[in-house]
Amino acid sequence: MFGPLKSLLFLAVLWLPLSFFVWFYLRQLWVQPIAEVSGAIMGRLFDGSFLRVDLEIHEINFVFDIAHDGRIVELAFMVNPLIYGYCLPVLAGLVMATPLSGARRALQLSSGILVLLAVQIFGTVFDALKQMGVKQPDALSMTAGSQGDAEMLRPFLDQVREMTLSAVSADVIAFGYQFGYLVLPAIMPVILWVLFNQAFIRSLVTTEGSELPEAGTAARD
Repeated sequence: MFGPLKSLLFLAVLWLPLSFFVWFYLRQLWVQPIAEVSGAIMGRLFDGSFLRVDLEIHEINFVFDIAHDGRIVELAFMVNPLIYGYCLPVLAGLVMATPLSGARRALQLSSGILVLLAVQIFGTVFDALKQMGVKQPDALSMTAGSQGDAEMLRPFLDQVREMTLSAVSADVIAFGYQFGYLVLPAIMPVILWVLFNQAFIRSLVTTEGSELPEAGTAARD
């Protein structure tokens, strides 16, 4: 009834909602390795100031020990890594819609998940750096001592900003954040699917009746 291309599109539309549901239901499974690797990166960048990562369902708190004028507080910068994770269900929907053997489908999903987790780690780290060094944080808590107002926290935030910009330049943070937020999650699942299924894609464009006319010739009806 359908050609291979229409069948692919039809099945992808059917698989995508289920893929998004499974991805969100298992969100803590994806967030755990992102938190661990992102925390290790922060530990390397801010040795001595970075304390730990705390997980709150699917949100990551990067906790720092900040000293100013003889006072020490713990500041936690919160990042939601799921905003970079929609690439996972997109790839899953495309792979499930592609006619593959069970083994090849499992291989594509497992290798694709590893790559896309790296994409989310990239976005998560630069999101935290953006909050620390470039922009007022979207979600900030002081986890030691009494909760203070913005003016009381200002010297500590300035200390964090100086610490961050001495480790990574503002231009690098701005580029990394935009690239990790706008570009990588959108294009990586498609790039991976194309790389994984080049033979299938070639079969789509060489199906009888789908060839492009040669230059200087008229297309056949």
